[in-house]
Amino acid sequence: MVSWLHLQFSLSRIACNAVLAILVYLLALLNPNIPHPFVTLQSATHSLGVDAHIELLPVCPTCQDVFPSAISKHVQEACPACNVPLFLSDHTKRGNQHAKKVPVIKYPYLSLSDQIKSILKVPGVEVLLDEWHIKPQRLGKYTNISDGDMCCNILKAPDGSLFFSNLPHERAGPKGEL
Repeated sequence: MVSWLHLQFSLSRIACNAVLAILVYLLALLNPNIPHPFVTLQSATHSLGVDAHIELLPVCPTCQDVFPSAISKHVQEACPACNVPLFLSDHTKRGNQHAKKVPVIKYPYLSLSDQIKSILKVPGVEVLLDEWHIKPQRLGKYTNISDGDMCCNILKAPDGSLFFSNLPHERAGPKGEL
């Protein structure tokens, strides 16, 4: 709940830690023998697997286009197509200034490289991903993306070799890599 309040409504870390401390205290009153759960936002998000690299990108309320985050050097205040503000007012109803810009509609974004890292940490995933090496292929018949010319002949690795090399002596992958 506290992680959600932090990510969705930008509840400050201090407030999140206070809520967690109060919840731990209430649980201790109800059952003093219960082991103490997470008492900081960092420990709670870590146990949930919620990555701290998640960015909240603003979304246009009218056309639903997604734009760079408020911390980006390419931030835009309004949608260029609709001329609609992408962020809430800089000031609260009482006139205080917000600590950071809050998008009207938030789109949680995690970079592709961070997503791949988390997927590869799952036990057994590398074996599943490497099964394309042993998949039977029939000349002239496409059964999945690995059979296409792009994967077989065109897509190159940074060193210039085939990215999806599948030569007979490379059943364990090129140089033993996935």
